[in-house]
Amino acid sequence: MKNSPITMSRALRVVLSFIPTVVGCMIGAMEWEQSTGLAGVSPIIGSSVAISALIYTAITAHLIEKDLRINNKKAAIEFITEWQSPAFCVIADKAGTLKEKVIADRNFDISKTLEENKDDIRPALVAVLNFIDKISISVQSDFADETIIRKFFHVIVDSYYHCFRPFILEQRSKHQSDDVWSGVDQLVDRWTRQPEL
Repeated sequence: MKNSPITMSRALRVVLSFIPTVVGCMIGAMEWEQSTGLAGVSPIIGSSVAISALIYTAITAHLIEKDLRINNKKAAIEFITEWQSPAFCVIADKAGTLKEKVIADRNFDISKTLEENKDDIRPALVAVLNFIDKISISVQSDFADETIIRKFFHVIVDSYYHCFRPFILEQRSKHQSDDVWSGVDQLVDRWTRQPEL
């Protein structure tokens, strides 16, 4: 996993939290040195404390990054689990059937079919596009591991994007907002520009 802003900011906070400790130990060592009359001890004590703090900071930063990677992988697995859940499979099957019709016949009238099936197929397609939008947000914010997400969802996202692009544009026009399922566009664009991870 690349160094995400989340990882770097947490690691930086850990490092910065030890600066007062190191400074305090240095001051304490210098005061102890002055009160006992032992010259030259404070640099040794201060250096030991600084090295210990840096080692602890490095270990803590590594553990934080490892924890974030584990959580990102868990989030990616949760998306796959949700997609494969029995409840969502019913939804995805309805939308998938419509997608197969569009693939088979490029002149297929999506709008007419969705209007005629507004209580059944349309909500299923909307749910799938919303799900893809949610994946996009999670990938772009480094919440979910992109490598796992991409390996599982790349073909799915790409096929829904290309089959239902006219429907997405129609909904943007209807709602007068380019934000409608913009994550779908962003994810396809991101994966088109980037080589496989």
